[in-house]
Amino acid sequence: MASDDDRDEFGRRRLTERERQDVLDLPLAAVWSTLTRAGRIHSVPVHFVTRGADIRVLTESDSVKCRNAQRTGRATLCIETTLHGADRRYATAEGPVHLERPITVEDLAALDRRYGRSDAVGFDAADFTDAVIMVLSPESWIAWSDAD
Repeated sequence: MASDDDRDEFGRRRLTERERQDVLDLPLAAVWSTLTRAGRIHSVPVHFVTRGADIRVLTESDSVKCRNAQRTGRATLCIETTLHGADRRYATAEGPVHLERPITVEDLAALDRRYGRSDAVGFDAADFTDAVIMVLSPESWIAWSDAD
């Protein structure tokens, strides 16, 4: 249980690095945000995996989120959950993005394991010629718990 000294004026407590990683390890969708050419925020749900410190998202190369990330070189990912019915936790990562092509069966298998998908079964690279992995390398984090 966190003490009152560990909380901000709104009753929130910063997550430890381990708690933040625990939230990222949950098989939940996250929200990926980028900026449009007009300067508006474009936010969409995504499935993702982590590899080391990086966050990896599979998408089509012509998707709005990919075009925005490629143009600006940056993105944000946010994930939120409630644990034990009362402890709302969230983590937001922001930083540079680069693209990796071609995608690999390892990329698909990691998403399959995380989300119970089957994209990697019978993997045929020809089916994914327009796909890319967007790799977000977090430079900054916001990660809080509203209650303990």
